[in-house]
Amino acid sequence: MTLEPGSTFAGYTIERRLGSGGMGSVYLARHPRLPRMEALKLLNSEHSSSTMSRTRFEREADLAARLHHPNIVAVHDRGVEGDQLWIAMQYIEGTDVAGLVAAGTNVLSPGRAVAIVHGAAKGLDHAHRFGMLHRDVKPANILVTAAPDEDSGERALISDFGIARSMEETRQLTIAGEVIATIAYAAPEQLQGHAVDHRADIYALGATLYEMLTGFHPYPRKNMIAVVTAHLEEPPPRVTTVRPQLPPEIDAVIARALAKNPQHRYDSCRDLAIAAARALSIQLPTNNRADPPPQTQRRMVHRQPTPPPRPTLPPPRPTPPPQPTRPPQQPPAPTTPPAKSRRPMWIAIAAAAVLVFIVGGVAFAMRSSSDSSTAAATSTTRAATKSSAPSTTTVAVEPAAAFTKTSIQVKGTTPNNSTYDVDLPQIEGANAAVTKEFNESIRAALQDQIDSNADQVFTLTGADSEVSHIGEHVVGGLLLTSWNAVPPGAHPSALVATVVIDTDNAQPITLDVLFADKAAGLRKLSTEAATLLPTTDAGADYFTGGIEPTEANFANWLPTPSGMEIHFTDGQVGPHAVGLIVVTIPWENLSDVLAPGIEQVVSS
Repeated sequence: MTLEPGSTFAGYTIERRLGSGGMGSVYLARHPRLPRMEALKLLNSEHSSSTMSRTRFEREADLAARLHHPNIVAVHDRGVEGDQLWIAMQYIEGTDVAGLVAAGTNVLSPGRAVAIVHGAAKGLDHAHRFGMLHRDVKPANILVTAAPDEDSGERALISDFGIARSMEETRQLTIAGEVIATIAYAAPEQLQGHAVDHRADIYALGATLYEMLTGFHPYPRKNMIAVVTAHLEEPPPRVTTVRPQLPPEIDAVIARALAKNPQHRYDSCRDLAIAAARALSIQLPTNNRADPPPQTQRRMVHRQPTPPPRPTLPPPRPTPPPQPTRPPQQPPAPTTPPAKSRRPMWIAIAAAAVLVFIVGGVAFAMRSSSDSSTAAATSTTRAATKSSAPSTTTVAVEPAAAFTKTSIQVKGTTPNNSTYDVDLPQIEGANAAVTKEFNESIRAALQDQIDSNADQVFTLTGADSEVSHIGEHVVGGLLLTSWNAVPPGAHPSALVATVVIDTDNAQPITLDVLFADKAAGLRKLSTEAATLLPTTDAGADYFTGGIEPTEANFANWLPTPSGMEIHFTDGQVGPHAVGLIVVTIPWENLSDVLAPGIEQVVSS
């Protein structure tokens, strides 16, 4: 369907056509009742008869409508007019990064490029915290608009979640023959049809940054099969080969972002942006007033970022443990190219892609916003790499009664004049190994909350944290803080972190340790949570994205004698006004997925 200027569709008055993509066309339209313009997206008529296309089109609205963040395009409404599906989105006048790249380095300086990537990173990280992937990050899907309240004078927004999917539904590159990612920016695991997570978006953002700095795709080749081959087998390109005047440190940043192995990439999009800023000696904006803090996957996957300047937390009594440190950033280790026997598979995929490559972005004239930091308030448990496992080191067992609850007030100021004043839960006991592990884990969780916001000015307060449970074999702790922007935002954000320590071996109990098969355990948690949430303040209309079976969604858990206590963060399963939600899943309901012998530990 083609709409003419002056015509009316679903009550909207069409002003002009903004552009079109693989899924549909976008029009500038006047709202039927409010004095504002909207970007009205219609599914292309040639796809209207496709159930799959309709489902994907509806999913774009459903997923994007749950995201509320200044760096994501906002969805205002959706509907069906006759047989025509449509979505009304926030319209923001501006351009897209693809247009800036085409304009050249006189328009897109390294400083501007990094600032734009930083804004886009916040939007992507926010979506990732809710278990959502974009899967088509590219210059055409990053919009730039004037924003006088930003230090840089402009704001970057992520658009077109039309192919976004839950992290648990991302095992394939193509669906019914339709390419669902732009090959020039697609991660190797995405091209091979393997399972993907948020690190595929990090790869694509790294590829986008490379293009913004150089004006070229990372792997410019004559045909798509050659591009796929390069993504899978060739080392990441060096920015300094094209722009030798830039510092060589930026090559290490791109190399890590474009690592073949996802575990060698950055843990978050913001980590990538901050590393790029450091490499290029660029000061990122600090006035992101509306941006909630990113709490994250930071302790859920392997990472080696260079930490920002850290405030020094005062040591707990009676003896000061060493401050947790993080290893310096290292370039990714060389990855082994795919075995030759796999060549026919991905060549066939690439060939299919050439035939059916139809993906396009939302028209670049749309400019809008939505949400950024599994997780906007996902937890930061100290644990947590997938390789975590109970230590085989023998530690003298300390009876639970020997541990007592205590606390310490931690307050201070960060290098950018942010302040924190938090009461940290601590334990005391004769078993020094358990005491140290618990206390340092809680302190590390607070440090993560501070470090995660190093580029912003904020206040962090909290007096409601507690040692939630001391059992015969386990100690659990809850860190609750309140984050607010400076100057204060409309609503402070409640941040949550949990710590669970096995007192028999002084090791963290992570989800990897708790479940015999973590994927099966997460699916079980998702199912159980769905039955409990309607009885909470989240209600029957709880946000299903908040309980998708991802590690980020269920990272905040604590042991109780009766069951697994899940803490859902502010905005995760309900509107911001609902606040934190807690449900308890009985251990007997999880018995078929728990690791052997673990129930007697966590239920003690």
